[in-house]
Amino acid sequence: MTTRAKAIIVAIVTIMVFLACLATMALRISSNLRDHPPSYFIFQEITGTDFGYAGRHVSFTDKVVDSIPYLTISYGNSPDVAVKDVLVSRRAKQDLPGLADHTE
Repeated sequence: MTTRAKAIIVAIVTIMVFLACLATMALRISSNLRDHPPSYFIFQEITGTDFGYAGRHVSFTDKVVDSIPYLTISYGNSPDVAVKDVLVSRRAKQDLPGLADHTE
């Protein structure tokens, strides 16, 4: 058997092993995606403080209590309205045009 024939046999065996590994990995990936489907997130920038979401009214208002800034979030339609005050953890030091609060 010549050196060229040995090289061709090694190349064929290598390609066969590669294809077997490729098929195995493709099956594992498809099985994993079937068992654990990926999550897709949709982001929508909201520039106003009042809007509707899922048929309910949502509003954001700023509130300052003892010089501590809060963001008040209300969600729902009357009489079932949930209200939550959230401490603002970071505020801009300067009021710059086009810089919106609560974008962190």
